[in-house]
Amino acid sequence: MSENRLGPLQSIDSIESVAALFSTDSITYERLGTGQLVGLSVFNNAQKKRFQLKANIDQHIEVVQVFDSIFQTQKRIGVGKTVGDLKKVYTVDRVVPSIKSVSIYVKESPLLFLFDRSELPEGLKYNFDPIDPVQLPSEAVINQVIISW
Repeated sequence: MSENRLGPLQSIDSIESVAALFSTDSITYERLGTGQLVGLSVFNNAQKKRFQLKANIDQHIEVVQVFDSIFQTQKRIGVGKTVGDLKKVYTVDRVVPSIKSVSIYVKESPLLFLFDRSELPEGLKYNFDPIDPVQLPSEAVINQVIISW
């Protein structure tokens, strides 16, 4: 996984090419009322969601949400790794909490790493102010990686 690639999928591929690239997986499609394809989800044989894609009106993939640990960065970070693992190989640029998750932006990559907000310490769990990277719990598990193309 990188800023331009997820397994065999590249940022230049159209959303329609995904079925051919992941032919052994199950795919569900998201279409507008007009029938235009705007998104899809790819599931493995055990019906676990691997990733989800959103496309623009021109069928170009804009956002990839990764949920499967099979995909990792060159520095071996992905879903299932901890914030501590991430901090060992990336420099945390900023940390932004949202309602359900916490987003970690790193300096070396445009990838966005998320973990569940419930893993924050009590003093930070209900606050929506930016979080200092030193306050991140090292044992928090990354549950999603977002790639924007």
